[in-house]
Amino acid sequence: SLINCQSMCNKTNQNVDYVKDHDVDIVALTETWLNDCEQKIVKVIGDITPDGYDFKHVARSEKKGE
Repeated sequence: SLINCQSMCNKTNQNVDYVKDHDVDIVALTETWLNDCEQKIVKVIGDITPDGYDFKHVARSEKKGE
């Protein structure tokens, strides 16, 4: 499944519910906008990762979205 979040911080419950309701095996999240602060990233990742899932965060390093 592919979800274009356009900010993960304010949609954590919505995305977790989608993964659980549809029994999704693999989810790719784009435009998470998780680049402000490491502490914020860790909290949001913890909030959006259902039991039994792993979260891999790979930020784009070359340029900021426009």
